Amino acid sequence: MHEQTRTTTHTTQSPAGPGIFDDPDAGQQGGAVRINSGLHSTSLPVGGLTVGQIRERYADVLEIGPQNTAVIDGQPVGDETIVRVGQNLLFVEQAGEKGRGRIPPRAA
Repeated sequence: MHEQTRTTTHTTQSPAGPGIFDDPDAGQQGGAVRINSGLHSTSLPVGGLTVGQIRERYADVLEIGPQNTAVIDGQPVGDETIVRVGQNLLFVEQAGEKGRGRIPPRAA
Protein backbone atom coordinates (compact mmCIF):
# COMPACT_ATOMS: atom_id res chain seq x y z
CA MET A 1 0.00 0.00 0.00
CA HIS A 2 1.32 3.44 -0.92
CA GLU A 3 0.77 6.46 1.26
CA GLN A 4 0.91 9.96 -0.03
CA THR A 5 1.85 12.95 2.06
CA ARG A 6 0.74 16.45 1.22
CA THR A 7 2.57 19.44 2.63
CA THR A 8 0.71 22.70 2.85
CA THR A 9 1.88 26.11 3.88
CA HIS A 10 -0.47 28.48 5.62
CA THR A 11 0.09 32.17 6.09
CA THR A 12 -2.04 34.08 8.51
CA GLN A 13 -2.55 37.74 9.11
CA SER A 14 -4.47 39.50 11.79
CA PRO A 15 -7.79 41.01 10.66
CA ALA A 16 -6.46 44.31 11.98
CA GLY A 17 -3.54 44.16 9.54
CA PRO A 18 0.15 43.32 9.98
CA GLY A 19 1.29 42.68 13.53
CA ILE A 20 4.68 42.42 15.20
CA PHE A 21 5.26 39.00 13.72
CA ASP A 22 4.73 40.36 10.20
CA ASP A 23 7.28 43.17 10.66
CA PRO A 24 9.02 43.54 7.27
CA ASP A 25 12.02 45.30 8.84
CA ALA A 26 12.60 42.68 11.55
CA GLY A 27 15.98 41.08 11.05
CA GLN A 28 16.98 41.87 7.51
CA GLN A 29 19.20 38.81 7.83
CA GLY A 30 15.97 36.83 8.16
CA GLY A 31 16.97 34.15 10.66
CA ALA A 32 14.85 32.97 13.57
CA VAL A 33 15.82 33.63 17.18
CA ARG A 34 13.96 32.18 20.17
CA ILE A 35 12.94 35.01 22.54
CA ASN A 36 11.62 34.55 26.08
CA SER A 37 10.44 37.36 28.34
CA GLY A 38 8.34 36.62 31.39
CA LEU A 39 5.30 34.68 30.19
CA HIS A 40 6.07 35.39 26.53
CA SER A 41 7.94 32.91 24.35
CA THR A 42 8.24 33.14 20.56
CA SER A 43 10.54 32.76 17.58
CA LEU A 44 11.08 35.89 15.52
CA PRO A 45 13.19 36.65 12.42
CA VAL A 46 15.58 38.98 14.24
CA GLY A 47 18.95 37.34 13.50
CA GLY A 48 21.53 40.06 12.87
CA LEU A 49 19.88 42.67 15.10
CA THR A 50 21.38 43.84 18.39
CA VAL A 51 19.81 43.04 21.74
CA GLY A 52 19.02 46.76 22.10
CA GLN A 53 17.18 46.86 18.77
CA ILE A 54 15.14 43.81 19.75
CA ARG A 55 14.44 45.26 23.20
CA GLU A 56 13.22 48.55 21.68
CA ARG A 57 11.19 46.99 18.86
CA TYR A 58 9.32 44.42 21.00
CA ALA A 59 9.30 46.12 24.43
CA ASP A 60 5.54 46.64 24.57
CA VAL A 61 4.37 43.37 23.05
CA LEU A 62 6.77 41.07 24.91
CA GLU A 63 6.79 43.23 28.06
CA ILE A 64 10.56 43.79 28.04
CA GLY A 65 11.59 46.41 30.58
CA PRO A 66 14.72 48.55 30.29
CA GLN A 67 15.93 47.02 33.58
CA ASN A 68 15.59 43.43 32.32
CA THR A 69 18.90 41.64 31.91
CA ALA A 70 19.50 40.10 28.46
CA VAL A 71 20.89 36.55 28.45
CA ILE A 72 21.97 34.70 25.31
CA ASP A 73 22.53 30.97 25.57
CA GLY A 74 22.99 31.26 29.34
CA GLN A 75 25.43 34.21 29.33
CA PRO A 76 24.46 37.79 30.31
CA VAL A 77 25.05 40.24 27.42
CA GLY A 78 24.74 43.95 26.75
CA ASP A 79 22.41 45.79 24.38
CA GLU A 80 25.20 46.14 21.79
CA THR A 81 25.50 42.34 21.34
CA ILE A 82 24.43 41.07 17.91
CA VAL A 83 22.04 38.12 18.10
CA ARG A 84 22.78 35.28 15.68
CA VAL A 85 20.32 32.97 13.99
CA GLY A 86 19.41 29.98 16.16
CA GLN A 87 20.36 31.57 19.47
CA ASN A 88 18.08 31.79 22.51
CA LEU A 89 17.54 35.29 23.89
CA LEU A 90 16.05 35.61 27.37
CA PHE A 91 15.05 38.84 29.09
CA VAL A 92 15.17 38.35 32.86
CA GLU A 93 13.60 40.61 35.45
CA GLN A 94 15.88 40.66 38.47
CA ALA A 95 14.18 39.95 41.77
CA GLY A 96 15.20 41.69 44.97
CA GLU A 97 17.70 40.15 47.36
CA LYS A 98 16.40 38.81 50.63
CA GLY A 99 17.21 41.16 53.48
CA ARG A 100 18.63 43.89 51.30
CA GLY A 101 17.81 47.34 52.63
CA ARG A 102 16.66 45.93 55.93
CA ILE A 103 17.74 47.79 59.07
CA PRO A 104 19.60 45.44 61.40
CA PRO A 105 18.26 45.18 64.98
CA ARG A 106 19.99 47.33 67.60
CA ALA A 107 22.25 45.67 70.10
CA ALA A 108 20.95 45.99 73.65
